[in-house]
Amino acid sequence: VPYHNFQHCVDVTHTTFMFIKRVAHKVVLTELEKFALMVAAVSHDLDHPGVNNAFLVNARDPLATTYNDSSVLENRHVAALYSLLLSKPQLNIFARLDVAQWREVRKMVIGAVLSTDMVHHFPMVSKLEVDNLARLFDAAEERQLLLNLLLHCADISNPVKPAAIAEKQPFMLCCRWADRVLAEFFLQGDRERAAGLAISPMCDREKTSRAGSQINFIEFVVAPIY
Repeated sequence: VPYHNFQHCVDVTHTTFMFIKRVAHKVVLTELEKFALMVAAVSHDLDHPGVNNAFLVNARDPLATTYNDSSVLENRHVAALYSLLLSKPQLNIFARLDVAQWREVRKMVIGAVLSTDMVHHFPMVSKLEVDNLARLFDAAEERQLLLNLLLHCADISNPVKPAAIAEKQPFMLCCRWADRVLAEFFLQGDRERAAGLAISPMCDREKTSRAGSQINFIEFVVAPIY
């Protein structure tokens, strides 16, 4: 899988960690919230098949049937995480949690991972359009929103990474990630074309350019939430 692989996992996990450090002086996260968020980050694309939710639903994939066409991939990622960690005692990183902590962490992990489904992006942006974000995040019922926001922003953070990782290679990091994600999209588009399915947006290698797709992604998705 060109994009949703171990490298993406590491990138998002590291970015999430940096976000936690950066917001520490504004919003105090509990140790349990930090733990849940890092678990969500490292597992948010676990067992990714390299296609999006629309493909799975349109292709009538068994995963879409299992998860009733709703956030298919994201539900799969969480299910794969818990299946793996509970498969052997030595893998169970939740073993020292009491019952209440277990339930709280599970709720936070599920909420954060499901929030990475892009269908939640614009509602999240609208939710954040308030005058006093600090007061919003002080409310107990809104703590999950903060976790969701941090993970989602980490997940789409490629364009906001440092512009130059070397003096003679401006925007190299962003370009590399863009090439990877388009390679994955184009492979999906090829499968859709072969199966007689409608080709998903940005998945047609004959009509999609790196520059155009990135400009739209930055302007309409990344910039508003950052």
